[in-house]
Amino acid sequence: MAGDGREPLPHGPDPEVNHSSIGSTSPERDPLTSLMEIRGSLMVFATVMASVTYRAGLNPPGGFWTDNIDGHKAGTPVFQDVYCTRYKIFHYFNTSSFMMSMFILLLAIKASINNSDITKIMLHLTVLMDVITLIVSYIVGAYEDFQSSTYALVLMLMVFIYLVLEATTLIVRLCKAIRQMAYVLAKI
Repeated sequence: MAGDGREPLPHGPDPEVNHSSIGSTSPERDPLTSLMEIRGSLMVFATVMASVTYRAGLNPPGGFWTDNIDGHKAGTPVFQDVYCTRYKIFHYFNTSSFMMSMFILLLAIKASINNSDITKIMLHLTVLMDVITLIVSYIVGAYEDFQSSTYALVLMLMVFIYLVLEATTLIVRLCKAIRQMAYVLAKI
């Protein structure tokens, strides 16, 4: 402000700065709109998630058998032979997380072109599901017995409850957006 002929205010906010949106959680600020403001961060998130799950898919926990001794086939995952059911769960959730990461990338690109509430809600739901599937695949792949995984399971349960509540809220918003779109289309 120096040199422009205006005197700085002795106290109080600058009248030219809109302070209402800085750090605001006011009702007029739509979280779905702010989701679009962090599109770049979503792209980084999805890329990291895809990288982690891709790597885990190609190199599952426990590694691979290196020989054909004792009925094992070289190149097959040790995890699959030792814990068949857990491996299937790990493989399913890890693959789901990988595919959801790819979907997030596509939705983030689509959201920049088509700025509809439905696209934003689908993006948010997919991020939530991606986190859930990665957590499940981590716990199934990282812990051998129930006792060592109890702490992780409790933490996962707390995160899961939060994510379910968040997803429920988003599904309600999605239904409202679809109803609103149907109402608009019915008027045409």
